[in-house]
Amino acid sequence: QEEARRNLEAKGPAGSTEALAQASEVIALVGEAQHPALALAQQAALGDPTDIPILAAAIQCRAAVLVSGDRRAFDKLFGTQVAGVEVLTLVDALRRLLGEV
Repeated sequence: QEEARRNLEAKGPAGSTEALAQASEVIALVGEAQHPALALAQQAALGDPTDIPILAAAIQCRAAVLVSGDRRAFDKLFGTQVAGVEVLTLVDALRRLLGEV
């Protein structure tokens, strides 16, 4: 969350850090993913394979949305769904929370 806050302060839209603080009340931390979630995440062919566990954890916990600013890893996945998990940039997720999309 700290990294997200720093990024929003540097380049996010107005009100985004406040929206993140509100969203933090409903954000759940999850444990490491296991097989088969890891296998599903590997099929996504991320730009940075070190981020496979992040996507796998989102898949395993049946997250509705995975929010990332990591364009190197997730660039081609932004705006798509992987195994039921929608991948969004932080800005797009906050715009949705703020009702701008």
